[in-house]
Amino acid sequence: MNDVRYQCISPGCSSPIIMSVSNVRACQIACLMDANCRIATFDQSINQCELFANISSENGTMIAQAGIMTLTAIDKTQKSARK
Repeated sequence: MNDVRYQCISPGCSSPIIMSVSNVRACQIACLMDANCRIATFDQSINQCELFANISSENGTMIAQAGIMTLTAIDKTQKSARK
């Protein structure tokens, strides 16, 4: 999602993993390589990637913010359970 930042609103949320990356693709790959990553945000202005682990969309909110991209990982176990 373009121009949207994910923000965890649950008191039980752990701090995201924050890293510097070269582009949104590198942020996407970092999330896909982390088995616990469910949501990632990429700040284009500073090339910063935030990885949110073991959370669901019910624990957070989406906030409009220019220059931010939010990526959501698909849980394969949930997808296969729906078949």
